[in-house]
Amino acid sequence: MDSRHPQAATLLRRLTAVQGDEARQALWAEALEALAEGIAARVLDRVVREAALRRPEAVAAYLPLLDLPCLAERVGPGALAAILSVAQAEGLEGCLLLLEYGGPPAAREDLGPPPDPLLESLSLGHRKTAARGPRSSVLDRVLRDPDPRVVAEVLRNPRLREGEVLAIASRRPCPEAVFWFLLRRSGWLRRPAVQRAVVQNPCAPPRLAAALCALLRDPDLEDIVNDEGLHPAVREGALLVLSWRRQAAASPQA
Repeated sequence: MDSRHPQAATLLRRLTAVQGDEARQALWAEALEALAEGIAARVLDRVVREAALRRPEAVAAYLPLLDLPCLAERVGPGALAAILSVAQAEGLEGCLLLLEYGGPPAAREDLGPPPDPLLESLSLGHRKTAARGPRSSVLDRVLRDPDPRVVAEVLRNPRLREGEVLAIASRRPCPEAVFWFLLRRSGWLRRPAVQRAVVQNPCAPPRLAAALCALLRDPDLEDIVNDEGLHPAVREGALLVLSWRRQAAASPQA
């Protein structure tokens, strides 16, 4: 962050001084409540752009912003709407990438095929318990359960492997709720492969998928731009991030 954005630089220092996304999100909420809408919009815009340039401090500050439903609960949807209004009026592309609603997912959210016969014989409570339990043949089958309530419990399981999380993130069809559970559980969405799987899933909430584009590598973004099965807001987000990086490469001092 440079001297043209002193509020962003100050907030970034405060955010990197605390540990954990929840604590950082609380600090974000405090800051967004205290700042005037115009300043808040410009601070968010700068942090998003810095994160897209893969600057570690900005990435750490950006990740807690991805859970917009929780952030809106902390500061109130009216506050975020006011910030979004400023961003729209001023053309703050980074802030818009984060806050602008892209509409419903490109694909249907149905629960998908029914569970296998064993899972059908178990109550919801038993399946949720198995989802949190030790490795077993039952857990292996529960991992494929399409019910978001079961998936939420699966994602709490410390024994979960990245390949299994990728299978959940790639599931089609898949309810939107699953992607928010994925964001809030055990830091899985910090992993590049999981980020990529979410963005490339047409069932993912477009707002979350577009915001995640800021964290992906250029080759992944190019694939997303060319994927006509994805939501237009996600493809536009990927194209926007690529343009920022190209501009930064052409103007190293920017």
